[in-house]
Amino acid sequence: MQIDLIKSWIDSKLFKEIKDLLHSNSANNINQIQKIKTCYPQAPVNELFTFASLQIKHLDKLKITENWLLTDKNAQQASSYTIAKYNGSIMQKYQTCADLCCGIGMDLWSISQNKTVCYAVDLSKNILSYAKYNMGLYSDRNIIFQNIKAEEFNETVEAIFIDPDRRLDDKRSNNPFNMSPDLFAIEELEKRYPQIAVKLSPMIDYDRYNFFKKGQLHFVQENNELKEILYCSPDLAETNTKRCVILPENIYFDEIEETNSELDKIGQHIYEPSPAIIKAHLIENLAALLNINKIDPLLALLSSDKQIDSPFVKRYEVVEIMPFSIKKLNSYIAAQQIAMLDIKTRGFSETVESFRRKLKLQKGSHKAVLFIVKIGKTHSFIICDYQLI
Repeated sequence: MQIDLIKSWIDSKLFKEIKDLLHSNSANNINQIQKIKTCYPQAPVNELFTFASLQIKHLDKLKITENWLLTDKNAQQASSYTIAKYNGSIMQKYQTCADLCCGIGMDLWSISQNKTVCYAVDLSKNILSYAKYNMGLYSDRNIIFQNIKAEEFNETVEAIFIDPDRRLDDKRSNNPFNMSPDLFAIEELEKRYPQIAVKLSPMIDYDRYNFFKKGQLHFVQENNELKEILYCSPDLAETNTKRCVILPENIYFDEIEETNSELDKIGQHIYEPSPAIIKAHLIENLAALLNINKIDPLLALLSSDKQIDSPFVKRYEVVEIMPFSIKKLNSYIAAQQIAMLDIKTRGFSETVESFRRKLKLQKGSHKAVLFIVKIGKTHSFIICDYQLI
């Protein structure tokens, strides 16, 4: 979709009519679409339908993009509104900065607020034109756009933010040497710009790379899903300890010195650490803070007879513990009339889908949570109340 083709139609009566039609879920009515084409024979109706559909499709995630120019691929890759606000907060204290690999401008929108100048860099001329249009909707931004490689950036700024392209041949890669710019280029950029933040894949094996150990890593999750790992250089970071961030609540857990690796039996409650805590390897730190124990050294599960409320764990009330036996489990399911079972595995190699096919769920509305865990050398079933607290 060419940006110049649709720019002149964005504020038109036609475009509003198309969006109203899409909001009413009547866009599949061939007669209505054909009527619009007849009334506006010179208009790029198909392109406008596509563009309006993208705005509506991604509005829940991006919040502010109702009038933005989008592509489906870049909207999917863009930070959510909440993540973008967090990334922007990292740059809040600086007056001059740059967003390298700015894409359609979601992080740029947040980073560029209250800046004397902010540079926006992207290798794609077409995508950069989208970002330029989108940022033009905000009169208080002073942004300079550059169509160059990130590693070619050479302006004088206090800090830079980079969201490298992690797709290699249209496939996502968790290898930082497959990013663009890659880890070598980022290391060189940090020599010139000591205050640097780099957005990384939540799946990256960060422990393998010494570069990420010298700064601070922010493990950012939104709605209980780990969304990004943000590397902040030593000059940018507040500390070199790991930080777990829960969004949209804006709750932080910073790594502490105390750890608790003690083991205990399964108590009345099972506590499942948040994805950020697990990825940051801070389970034993959290156990120390909450004064609860692990049930096995290899499992990301904590337990206690105490009821503890924390935004960094989900609490499940234990109802039944039994040895690993499909027959006994199915008997229990029948006796309790369980119709829905949320299955969670720890140290169990079989897929949830495969295991579920062995169960004889009942008709009705009763729900439960099943943990399949390997404690020592033995697998067990832990059945919990479905209600998460």
